[in-house]
Amino acid sequence: MPGFLSRFRRQRLSAGEQLTRLVSVLDQAAAAAPEADDAVRACGAPGDIPGRLGRTAGELVSTYHRLREELAAIPVDGDRVGLAAEAERLLQYHQWLLHTSLQLAFSLNPDPRKEAMRRRLDGVGPPAARLEALRDRVAHLRSTT
Repeated sequence: MPGFLSRFRRQRLSAGEQLTRLVSVLDQAAAAAPEADDAVRACGAPGDIPGRLGRTAGELVSTYHRLREELAAIPVDGDRVGLAAEAERLLQYHQWLLHTSLQLAFSLNPDPRKEAMRRRLDGVGPPAARLEALRDRVAHLRSTT
């Protein structure tokens, strides 16, 4: 029975190891952020939306989903719980915005309200800067641990 139960126990990591894994996830998210910003902006551009944008943005949705799963697998405790929760919110926002942008850009049901919403898409906005700032803060904490 102990072998069975051990699958459900989360490994314990030192504070430094937790921060290293958090920084890894945030580095990947920050690396994808400029492309995500471009994709959201392109979804709101006037005129026809190229099909390759759908593929690119769809891959980014998957990237942010994968990063959220990777983040959820990090056994955090102490002060790092708040950092992980903030990272989760920002990753979720990026994933949601890309998904919503795709839905608006490639809607099969033309609707003036949806079109008006689509035309207001202008990048990721302030959450992209908050993601960068969080990455920098976690990296700084890691370097002092």
